[in-house]
Parts: sequence; C-alpha cells; structure tokens
Amino acid sequence: MSIPTKDSLKQKAKTVRKFLNDKYQVDVSHGHCMEIISQALGFKDWNTASAALKPKLKQDDLPLKLKTVGDLKKALELFDDSAAIDGDYEFKVKDFMDDIEHGDLEGTIHQEFSLILTSIQPDDIVSFQLELEHESISHTL
Repeated sequence: MSIPTKDSLKQKAKTVRKFLNDKYQVDVSHGHCMEIISQALGFKDWNTASAALKPKLKQDDLPLKLKTVGDLKKALELFDDSAAIDGDYEFKVKDFMDDIEHGDLEGTIHQEFSLILTSIQPDDIVSFQLELEHESISHTL
C-alpha cells in the first residue's frame, strides 16, 4: 500500500460515494465520505488527515542546494517519513532525522556540506550529490 496523499484520500472518498450510491442508492456528501476515509486510515477527521499529509516535493522544485544541517532538515520535511533517500546507501528519512536530532556528537568531526537533490523517482527514491566543503578538502561523493 502506498503512502496516502490528500489527492489519494479525495479519490477514495469519490469511490466510496459512488459505491454507496450505485449499490444502496444512498446519497452521501463528498465531505462525509472524506471523513469516513480519514477515520478508516486512523485520523480523527479530514482536517487532521489534511494537516498530516504534507505535499510531496515535485521534480520542478529541483535542484535544491543545501548548506547546513538545518537546510537539510527543512528539505527532508518535504518527504514522507517512510520515503527512502538514495546515495551510496539507502535509509529512511525518519531514521536519518532521528540520528541528526538525537545523535551523540561529542568527539565527532563536524563538516560543512552541500547536498544537491538531482532527481526524484515515483517510488520515493531521491538521487543526490553530496559535496564536502573545507579549506583542506573539496570532494563530491
């Protein structure tokens, strides 16, 4: 099952409305059907579902150039928590964000970087280029 979006919930509500009308001749408003679908997916109501479902990043929004962990965090908020990011390895956005927020940074070497998102695939895979920036090092991974 794919991650729900506002549009997918609206489409499911249309399907429920059509089914109820065709099968039982019951005319239910689209709004009520959106409430039903939202609750079936575990949300309190449509407003809660709508607020929780962030829009996905579009290919037109690329490339994103990031300079700090804060910029990276803001960019990652555009993705669903279960979306994978693919570099030389793959990991879940939520796990990566948790590591950034709760990691033990004592004794860690801090490095400035640029992260350039180059493409997004339909299956929530993101291609990126990481550039390390330091006076003694300039390298693209």
